Amino acid sequence: MYSPINIKRSSKFGNNYWEAYSPKLKRNVRLFSDLEYDFWVLVETDPKIFTFCERPFEVKYFNKNNKVLKTFFNMWVKWRNGHEEFIVVKYSTNVTSTNIKILEQWCQEHKKNFAIRSEINIRGNTVLLENMKLLLPYLSNRSHPIDTDLYVIKQEIQRNKHSVGYLEDRLSIGSSRIKEAIFHLYSKGIIDANLHCIPFGRNLEVWINE
Repeated sequence: MYSPINIKRSSKFGNNYWEAYSPKLKRNVRLFSDLEYDFWVLVETDPKIFTFCERPFEVKYFNKNNKVLKTFFNMWVKWRNGHEEFIVVKYSTNVTSTNIKILEQWCQEHKKNFAIRSEINIRGNTVLLENMKLLLPYLSNRSHPIDTDLYVIKQEIQRNKHSVGYLEDRLSIGSSRIKEAIFHLYSKGIIDANLHCIPFGRNLEVWINE
């Protein structure tokens, strides 16, 4: 397990500084770019990801003037299947920088998995990203929805997938509680939904995860 490297919020970050509560980690995370924030949203809401750490590790190296410099990974991620990656989050125009090459080399030498995430990966699916930004406050504001809401929704979709509109018409618990329960069940990996292609609404379909 890793702990985040503390760095000062310098003026160069400007309005790109984010601090948000992580339901997965049960603590606040600090992020230093809009792209990092969007990537964190996808990590935080992915039920296949078990845990993560922002700025988990620092690598020291010598520049051409023999001066010691430091660089760090933006995130370490561990999936529920045990797979781990050290990840650099950069815009596609900066993916060939010296810092990234240093970090990739460190991973090769230490037999760690290395990955780069750019705006192409992170923001390529705007429907998914917007759905996850909608989901996140529901995970943060309440640790557990009403148990009976979870039960009746699971019962309704036990055999067949159904739309949110179907559940709203059939159940008498209100659309906001249905949304909260669906987001909770999705985040726990109990149900799945076509959130990657349909904005959350009456047309979204949900089903029990096999």
